[in-house]
Amino acid sequence: MSFYDWLVKKYAGVDNWIGDLAEDAQRDRDFPRALRDREPILRYLCMKHACSGCLEAFKTAFRRYVKSGAAKQ
Repeated sequence: MSFYDWLVKKYAGVDNWIGDLAEDAQRDRDFPRALRDREPILRYLCMKHACSGCLEAFKTAFRRYVKSGAAKQ
């Protein structure tokens, strides 16, 4: 399962900083939706000038994604 699919499935509509990231990703037509790797997504967010809070939310969410096993599905 891609990070985007996991993020949206688990956090869209959740009222916290990772939920905000999920909703931002849904609105962003260019968000890398098929990726499972951390670095290209992080580079994309940096290229889009994501704020430090967004980057921290991503890093935390990505750790949870890997820990959940969804990255291998």
